[in-house]
Amino acid sequence: MVFGLVNKLVTIISPFMVRTVLIYTLSVEYVGISGLFTSILQMLSMADLGFASAIVYSMYKPIAEGDDESVCALMNFYKKIYRVIGSIIFVLGIILLPFLKYLISGDCPSDVNIYVVYLIYLVNSVVSYLMFSYKRSLLIAYQRRDVADTIQAICKLGLSIIQIVLLIFVKNYYAYVVFIPVCSVIDNILCAWRTKKMFPHIDSRGTISANAKSDIVEKTKGLLIYRICGMTRNALDNFFLSIFYGLVVVGIYNNYYYIMNSVRLFVDICTQSISAGIGNSVATESVDKNYKNLNVFTFIYEWICGWCTVCLLCLYQPFMQIWVGNENMFPFEVVVGLCIYFYVWTAGDIRSQYTDASGLWWKEKKRAVVETIANIVLNYTLVVHFGVIGVVLATAISILLVGLPWSNKIIFDNYFKDQSCKKYMLNQGLYAFMTVISCFVTYQICTIVSWTGFLGLVVKGIICIFVPNICYMLLSFRNPVARDSFIFFKGKVLKSR
Repeated sequence: MVFGLVNKLVTIISPFMVRTVLIYTLSVEYVGISGLFTSILQMLSMADLGFASAIVYSMYKPIAEGDDESVCALMNFYKKIYRVIGSIIFVLGIILLPFLKYLISGDCPSDVNIYVVYLIYLVNSVVSYLMFSYKRSLLIAYQRRDVADTIQAICKLGLSIIQIVLLIFVKNYYAYVVFIPVCSVIDNILCAWRTKKMFPHIDSRGTISANAKSDIVEKTKGLLIYRICGMTRNALDNFFLSIFYGLVVVGIYNNYYYIMNSVRLFVDICTQSISAGIGNSVATESVDKNYKNLNVFTFIYEWICGWCTVCLLCLYQPFMQIWVGNENMFPFEVVVGLCIYFYVWTAGDIRSQYTDASGLWWKEKKRAVVETIANIVLNYTLVVHFGVIGVVLATAISILLVGLPWSNKIIFDNYFKDQSCKKYMLNQGLYAFMTVISCFVTYQICTIVSWTGFLGLVVKGIICIFVPNICYMLLSFRNPVARDSFIFFKGKVLKSR
């Protein structure tokens, strides 16, 4: 967790500094180019979704049993598959070249050839597959993710420093992007070197059995369809904004999304830290015990996410005004839409942990497909009539009306069979109502603050620390799940001391 937190801090802060320098030395259009091409290649990289996780899961047993030959065979299989995936992504990326101009509304910066920049981003996406990215799975399987995180953090920090220096003194976008694949190459080499040093007895050799291969393929199918929906959400938003409004709007949207996603990354630390515990609990404890834990974890987590939503609502615009200026800001209704998006996006995170622990990925396939289709239809329909706010609400609506209820039903039909899905969803509705009240009260108090700039942001931040949490305490005082959560949390804090 410590190394993961450090890596996330570097992942968030260093690109934030680079993005700030990029906006002020060049323009927000260049941020739009990066956001669009990243989204395109994120879509092409969906071939990998689930495969890395399936390989890691397959390694746990032979590692525990000391079966090095099976681990070597899995690594060899992984290496071959990754090189096939990398080749497929490269070919598909080249095929897309003639269509790039149709994905951008309006003109591009005159000093940039979008095809050259796109090819640089494509090389960056492919290079890890063709080199040693598969060795990172060995570190994860041996519970040494901290090593991979440290290497990644160092490389990202080094890349950010180089990019900032180049943007300030050279002011050239090509110089900014060309070091991105260079950093990926260095990251791969360092990771491969460290892995070889830590596990000299593990190499890529041998062949896995037909049953093992079949099991990996089956897991990959389920994970691919299960996760494809989440991976395409922001990519689809960027596509529609670029097609209808151009790179400037995409750049501004990506600045807002960057802040929201940064908050999301910190919130994810909560779910990542309890995922192993939930997996163990599902394997060893009763369904009733896990259902009680589900309710406790959901209440605590949605309190945290609700508080983050309040902070976004009250602090988004003051922060953006300081960071990028009024000319690169959206109206307040877009902020409201992003807050709704953030809350519904995180509302199913705890339930997802139980879905993963129960291995119900394949059961989620129809839900993922329907939600993605709904997102595409709503994006197209709402962006035409409502603009940027339509794109934001399209994603939120597809999650709220398709993703959340359907996924809840799957876990209750297949694992929490004797418990009430309706009751759980009513509790989620109650927590959402508490968040709305907290948002309203806190925002009204923040509007009283007359200070602007950094001082105003600090004062509003202090208000956001206390007011929403007081609201939550008052609104949840008589809730039995809240009492169980307080008892659980108090017990864990005392135990840790």
